[in-house]
Amino acid sequence: MAGWDLTYADGVGNLAGFEFALGAGAGLPVKNNAASATYQVAGSCTGYALSYYLSNFAGPADFIFACTGDNLVETYNQNASFKRWTS
Repeated sequence: MAGWDLTYADGVGNLAGFEFALGAGAGLPVKNNAASATYQVAGSCTGYALSYYLSNFAGPADFIFACTGDNLVETYNQNASFKRWTS
């Protein structure tokens, strides 16, 4: 699945300025432009990330579990921030 690859440390409060690196969307902004997401954790498949509708980790959110990817529903093309959770 192509889409947004969540590989940043603990999260990003505002995705403005981030761009897709690969695929058909290479060079396009990530903020409010992702239809799917993949969450990668180096050496671990535990935890999850949340893709938030609003900046600063607010509003409706989609869960993306570690080592998986899925289509976004609540934040489909309206993703403004994300945060990683490890528990």
